[in-house]
Amino acid sequence: MAELIAQTWLRDYLLDLRQVFPNVDVELRVDLTINLREELVSRSLDLCLLNGPISNFNITNIDLGSVPYLWVASPKLPLADSDIATMASHTILTHARNTRHFVELSAHFRDGWEGPIRIVPSSSLAASLQMTIDGLGIAPMSRTLVGRHLEAGELVEVPYPWKPSALIFTASYAHTPASFLLRRAAELAGERAALHH
Repeated sequence: MAELIAQTWLRDYLLDLRQVFPNVDVELRVDLTINLREELVSRSLDLCLLNGPISNFNITNIDLGSVPYLWVASPKLPLADSDIATMASHTILTHARNTRHFVELSAHFRDGWEGPIRIVPSSSLAASLQMTIDGLGIAPMSRTLVGRHLEAGELVEVPYPWKPSALIFTASYAHTPASFLLRRAAELAGERAALHH
C-alpha cells in the first residue's frame, strides 16, 4: 500500500477488515506505487491501495479519491514571502525520484528558477514529514497527513500558489478465485477513504 494511506487511515481500515473478515490474515507491504503495481500485475500481491488507476485488463480499480497537496514548513524557518525565490532558498523535501510528484516538482523549479536549488527526494514519507517539522526543509504534503501538525503549531502552511498534482488513489486487485473477497476488501477501503478526505 501507499505510505500516505499507511500513515493516515490504515489502522481504521484494518479494524474494518477484521470486523468483516475475522478469519482472514492480512500481510502488509508499504512501498512505492511503481513496485506495488508490478507485483500486483504479476499476482505476487492480491490487493493494493496505491496511486492509480492501473491500466491492465486483469486488474479492477475502485476509486479511493484524490488527495491534494499544500506546502508546509516549520514555523522556525524564515519565510518572509512565498514567491519562487523564497521557496528556492530553502531545501525542498519531496517523494522518491521515480515518482510523478518528484518529476513535477523538479520540472516546476527547473523551468521557473534559474538559480541553484536543493531538492531532496526520500522514499519515506514519515522521514520527510519529520525533517519538515525539524526545519530541515519545506515540503508539499497532504492535509490528511499534516493536519494535526498544523493544529499543534509544529507546521505552518506556506501559501505558494503552485502545487504538484493531487494524488489519485485506487484499491486495485487482480481477478483471481478470491475476487469476491478482494472486491469487498477494496469496497471497504473506498468507504474508509471517504471518511478521511
